[in-house]
Amino acid sequence: MALESFSPMTVSVVYEDQVCRDNAIEMCDRVLSHHWEDIDVECNWWKFMYLWHPHICQEAADFTARADLVIFSVHGETELSLVVRKWIQSWVSKRTGRPGALISLVGVNPERRHGVSPVGNQLRELATQAGMDFFLHEFDTGKDSPAFYGQDMASRAEVITPLLEEILTHRETASRWGINE
Repeated sequence: MALESFSPMTVSVVYEDQVCRDNAIEMCDRVLSHHWEDIDVECNWWKFMYLWHPHICQEAADFTARADLVIFSVHGETELSLVVRKWIQSWVSKRTGRPGALISLVGVNPERRHGVSPVGNQLRELATQAGMDFFLHEFDTGKDSPAFYGQDMASRAEVITPLLEEILTHRETASRWGINE
């Protein structure tokens, strides 16, 4: 009697930072915990900041091109970087009609939500271009979002407090100067 052999389900997880990685881990654990005995899974994890490296970029593109499931876990406040967009183009054309799904985990700050995020739209277009099914899930980043901190810093940088005003307008000059004075 011949034993049937099955290829493992391949999953490529691409994430922006620690917050996004943790969210992707949580989602994978929830989904796979119900089926881990039934499915052999090969999963690779790729952090955005390493995709600039030619060897890692190529390895990630090759694996993702043949993956059954691609998971992007990103912050929704900005668009994908040029490096990530170039990396995406390097593997999308290699899929050659291969079935698959793209899951977009988009971190949003509920206080700053303004409809569909730019990155969510980019990933939806990517899935269409690659001929993949698309699923979108938003998760709350709250104050953990780097974009939240950036926007918060920008708004605080424009505020002139009384102490800052005093420092900026203080005109006292030193009576003497020099290294030995």
